[in-house]
Amino acid sequence: MEKHIPKIETRYDDMAGAVSLNFNETMDFNAFSESVMGVNLLQYEPISLRLYLNHKDMVVTVYAIDKKFLVTEPQNAGKIRVKKFKKDVAPEILFSYIRQIDFTLVNGDFDIESFEVVN
Repeated sequence: MEKHIPKIETRYDDMAGAVSLNFNETMDFNAFSESVMGVNLLQYEPISLRLYLNHKDMVVTVYAIDKKFLVTEPQNAGKIRVKKFKKDVAPEILFSYIRQIDFTLVNGDFDIESFEVVN
């Protein structure tokens, strides 16, 4: 099944781009969500990861669907109701779950899709 990955949204002016992340084969997103973020996998399905970094903090947020609520309560059209699990996470803890992170950023003057790389 092909995944649909949306284009990256930015709220800042300096640079924007595309990001991908692969978890380790033995420690996937669900394992991270449960053991590090405290998500009860019997009740919640983690669907999104947000990573916020600045010069002194690394804050991780996992957004998860309440499986029971999804079945019993009507959802607003076009919306997915999620619960937020947010906490400071030490880099060595987060990166022990991650195989690789890849991102490319460009300034707002150019579209990365129009690049023709020559060496």
